[in-house]
Amino acid sequence: MRKTLGGVRKTTVGRPDLLALAKQGDESAIATLINIASQKHGLTATVSRNGSCLHVVLVSAQVPEQYPCIRLIYDGMQRLGSPYIDCVRVYGRQSDRYWHNWTIKLNLREPLSSHLSPTETLIAATTASPESIQIEMQPSAVTSDRKPKVIQTKYRKKQQQKQLLRLLGCIGWVLIATGGYLVGAQLNSQEARNSKKPSRNTPSSLVAKKPPASKKPKVKELRKSAESLEGFSALEPISRNPDTAITIKAVGDMVPGTKLSRKRTQNIGNDIIFKGVKPYLQGADILFGNFESTLTNYTKSPKDTKRERVHAFRTPPEYAKLLKDTGFDVLSVANNHSLDYSLVGFADTIKNIEKAGMKYVGKKNQILYLNVKNITVAFIGFSHSDFHNSINDLPAAKALVEEAKKTAEIVVISVHGGAEGIDAARVKNKQEIFYGENRGNMVLFARSMVDYGADLILGHGPHVVRSVEVYKGKLIAYSLGNFVGDGALSTKGVLSNSLILNVQLSKEGNFVAGNIIPVYLNSQGIPQPDNKLRSVEMLRSLTKKDFPNTPITINEKGEISKE
Repeated sequence: MRKTLGGVRKTTVGRPDLLALAKQGDESAIATLINIASQKHGLTATVSRNGSCLHVVLVSAQVPEQYPCIRLIYDGMQRLGSPYIDCVRVYGRQSDRYWHNWTIKLNLREPLSSHLSPTETLIAATTASPESIQIEMQPSAVTSDRKPKVIQTKYRKKQQQKQLLRLLGCIGWVLIATGGYLVGAQLNSQEARNSKKPSRNTPSSLVAKKPPASKKPKVKELRKSAESLEGFSALEPISRNPDTAITIKAVGDMVPGTKLSRKRTQNIGNDIIFKGVKPYLQGADILFGNFESTLTNYTKSPKDTKRERVHAFRTPPEYAKLLKDTGFDVLSVANNHSLDYSLVGFADTIKNIEKAGMKYVGKKNQILYLNVKNITVAFIGFSHSDFHNSINDLPAAKALVEEAKKTAEIVVISVHGGAEGIDAARVKNKQEIFYGENRGNMVLFARSMVDYGADLILGHGPHVVRSVEVYKGKLIAYSLGNFVGDGALSTKGVLSNSLILNVQLSKEGNFVAGNIIPVYLNSQGIPQPDNKLRSVEMLRSLTKKDFPNTPITINEKGEISKE
């Protein structure tokens, strides 16, 4: 339902608890409020939260004007009055750029003027439109289950007078502080800049009641998902050790095109899924991932998806090209969703992976051989299911590894096992039972594989990042976590922490060096670089707890080195 507020149309939200959730600091609810207020200006917002600090990324076709944006966010958060949010870091980014153009941190316990320099204060005072700001940011009126209150003309005039008095005070303070000469020079400079820009790009037009239709985003929810934040050194490439023969990058569970992006493929293109992280997936000799879905048009699933916690994942076959274009070389199909659409869907998945130019691993008794820089690398896929090579059948696993070692210098094991969820982050040297299924003993299996001749163990399946260790010179990653949820996998709490594992191996398959490229999944399950390095901190902590004597060091940047 639409209401008119001061001449501007407002949309009332159907969920009456949205405002309450926002006041509690819920980042999704706050994102909804900000997008309601900012979409008419051609802006889309992505919101994340770290403790009491909120991170808001604003994106538009042109570089977002800084002052109107921060005023929009500051006024809105002040009206919201959440006791759980103390500060907001606002980022502005042009839509065709990976990095943001500007950033500012706002302390909500301080007046807005304290965050601006004297020059910025004067510019803001001479360009902002108090009336439009007063009208636009009314989250309580937009989200409340009650009818929005119409602001009376007399009340609005008083509010405008108060704001004008405050603005005049700011101008006077700036004139005293900087002197008439500097003020005049700045005003001339600002006037010159404004004369060069089209009027629709000026701050006053950004906060106007009716923004240009061309700035209105065609798609909001998925376009805002691939934000890439700058400034974290963990993305800097580690130097290549002279002992390195090959490099392998690996990621965890992927279910692209299952829900959100599948509905929007025709509108925006499915390449948005990997847009934020694609640059960091490049550069290795082999890029590996666990494909925990099916690439099929077959619609009959043997699963009873009406039951709780029973899911069937299906991805349009054309997404195979997306995975190939992103850079993937090898995909594992040995997991508990490979048969979601029966043997027909499994066969289609394999066919479409090969058709796109990639390799698959995970069929029973299969060994995949690759030639990389004149080095033969073998991949073998395992899961807790007897349909694949089973994690619980060590004699059969030993036979496969020994067979692979006859031909390959390096043997890589992909294993889908272990319990799932937030409570499954710790590695336990025992059988893990999850919903009645024997998900295997990951420590026993991984170390046994190394004993039999394997060189690198890549674990996935728990949907949460787990620790790493070096055993007999070989690296074991017990779980790489989620990498693409796309609305199908939970991103609650630490389940949103993800990573790209970058590993350097010698010709003998020994671990030489590596690093963790931290990734964060937004509420839609779309990966983006994480400048807070959450997965690095998590993996360092888990490794110290689970394997305190393992002979590796993980520093604060995520670099993994042998002791």
